[in-house]
Amino acid sequence: MIPALIFFVMASYNQKAKVRSMKKQHLPQKICQHCQRPYTWRKKWEKVWLEVRFCSTACSTAARRNRKQSPQ
Repeated sequence: MIPALIFFVMASYNQKAKVRSMKKQHLPQKICQHCQRPYTWRKKWEKVWLEVRFCSTACSTAARRNRKQSPQ
């Protein structure tokens, strides 16, 4: 009886994992505001995806430098 219960738990766990996973080709994309290249969603941006504007820290730093140097 117990092995059947373990199988049921594992089967339901695997079904949940399949639902949560997403193929890379279906991930959302944005365009970097500095380099104008497309970049895709990353797990570390899960909670702040709407706030992400740059594809990397290098683009973020370069955009910040350009903003400071440009006279306004």
